[in-house]
Amino acid sequence: MFKTLVTAALLAATTSLYAQTAPAPDADKKAQRQEMRAKVKAAREQARKACEGKKDGEHRSCMEQQFCAQSPDPAKCQERLKARAEKHKKKTETK
Repeated sequence: MFKTLVTAALLAATTSLYAQTAPAPDADKKAQRQEMRAKVKAAREQARKACEGKKDGEHRSCMEQQFCAQSPDPAKCQERLKARAEKHKKKTETK
């Protein structure tokens, strides 16, 4: 009788502990993603305002400089943008 009572008490205690878990990590990731998108959008808007009135290649290079100037590692940002431009160029050439 005593063993059954102890077992039931332990079972009840463990299930109540599992009921109080931390929030899902997906919710945290979603909030972080939204925050990052807002930061990127604000940086893009600032770059767009700084490069108003410039045309074609001059506008593109100005946008790259302004956008990467706000990043934590500007050199890495420039490399990423160049790689992305090359990938886009290859993709449009094949079509």
